[in-house]
Amino acid sequence: MVIGKCHICGLEKELTFEHVPPKKAFNDKPIFLKMMESLLSETKKTKGKTNQRGFGEYTLCKKCNNETGAWYAKSYIDFVYQSFCFLSKLSEPKQNQILLPFHIYPLRIIKQIICMFFSVNGNLFCDIHPNLVSFVLNKEKIRLKCGVKIYCYLTNTTFIKRCGIASMIIQDKGIFVFSEITYAPLGLIMTIDSKPPDDRLCDISYFANYEYNYCDTFFLNIPFLPANTPFPIDFRTEKEIGYENIKKIKHYFNI
Repeated sequence: MVIGKCHICGLEKELTFEHVPPKKAFNDKPIFLKMMESLLSETKKTKGKTNQRGFGEYTLCKKCNNETGAWYAKSYIDFVYQSFCFLSKLSEPKQNQILLPFHIYPLRIIKQIICMFFSVNGNLFCDIHPNLVSFVLNKEKIRLKCGVKIYCYLTNTTFIKRCGIASMIIQDKGIFVFSEITYAPLGLIMTIDSKPPDDRLCDISYFANYEYNYCDTFFLNIPFLPANTPFPIDFRTEKEIGYENIKKIKHYFNI
């Protein structure tokens, strides 16, 4: 039994294991989680832990987990499956940025995505963003609060990345405040009062403006972006990173 503060409702309760992304979105195999500090160390010893249940943690109470899962998870899983199908059919994904037709429930998808960001951020995130709490706990509520944006991209990376709210300075671009969840075939980025860290990202924030039961075909300009390192918002190609460095990264992770 794990007792703690639910990352969504903020109440002290027994916590349940929340898969991020949902289990049926290809998140049902054992994974190895590597600590960031060990990535930066000079030792060759691999520090981390194996999670047999897939990518996730004990972050949500049973009520929040069951209700949001029942309301939103299936629609997000459908979105992931469609993304995977498009990605597998692109012969040269690095050169493709075309309009792809997705038949989806947009509001349910963006609410599931925000639930996932609640899980990867600390349990104080809900206190700072009560508008997002009410947004996901009321399935009929529409519109995101001003300043919150959700972006996505396609990727075939073997890395799984989660990054809670962080700020980063990118040379010649400025300061960015963001959170990231990358689990192929989708990378997801949430920004707060910040422009996107890459102009190629597909902005799906407008998904929040539709009714809960609204379903339609949306043509989305989702780019394929490389994720060759475990570091957040790093979209450099192998050539930009350097092939020798790529070789070292793959050796380090036994890829």
